[in-house]
Amino acid sequence: MQSRASWAHVVLPEPVRMKSVEDTFLIVAGDATAPLDAAVALVSKLLDVMWRNHFKHRPELVTVVWTFGTRAAYEPFRRLNAPRESRPSDLSMYIPDDSAIFFCPEGSSIGTLNHEALHPLVDADFPHAGYWLLEGLPALGEAVDIGTGSDGKDYFHPLAHFRLQTLRTALTKPEYASQVKLDTLFTLTTRDAFIGGSEALHMAMAREALRFLSFKHALWPFYWAWREGILSDPTGEHAFASAMGGATPASATDEWVSWIKSPEAE
Repeated sequence: MQSRASWAHVVLPEPVRMKSVEDTFLIVAGDATAPLDAAVALVSKLLDVMWRNHFKHRPELVTVVWTFGTRAAYEPFRRLNAPRESRPSDLSMYIPDDSAIFFCPEGSSIGTLNHEALHPLVDADFPHAGYWLLEGLPALGEAVDIGTGSDGKDYFHPLAHFRLQTLRTALTKPEYASQVKLDTLFTLTTRDAFIGGSEALHMAMAREALRFLSFKHALWPFYWAWREGILSDPTGEHAFASAMGGATPASATDEWVSWIKSPEAE
């Protein structure tokens, strides 16, 4: 089991609690109240469903998941170990350079861990994807119904949450409404482009575009087609058209916006 960073300096409560999940995640309890078992159960379910159905390339390094039960315990750890640009409002984060995730459910929820855990999985499976997909797909994990049904079939159903309202509000404001287009989203291929202007709006666009594709039963056909055709289709627009019966991002925007406004998106 390999990880990029050394965490020998970290002082943990006694006894130290940690569990490995399929040599992919090492879940570590950073304080006595950390939800270790809940975190293990969540990422185990995520790995089972994603690898059986959607991803084929596994991470080469183990990601250490530092899990805390309280903000009081989490905040000193974040200040000492997080990247310089980290803020007190960051209740969870993925740090690829250290193969690490910091997570505290107080103020968010245990489900937020799905978002962070999907980052190293997507990075390993499709490292050359456009930046909007590298952010949007993990964002689906923020609210998702995932598991295996009584019929033995796996399911991954992303649910509506606050990012839908972000887009609905943007559509009422002319200065933002003109940006809510699928073809605009497909230009956000780099980190600078994605976080520039309005990162919150771009994150909402990325998540809700992928959730729209899921609603159309086109999410994974799009993802697989883009992953396999990345050399000839670097932006993913051809993969989108293939999954959407020939519709381009530009031609599908009106349907997407109508869906955002409809009860079907809720």
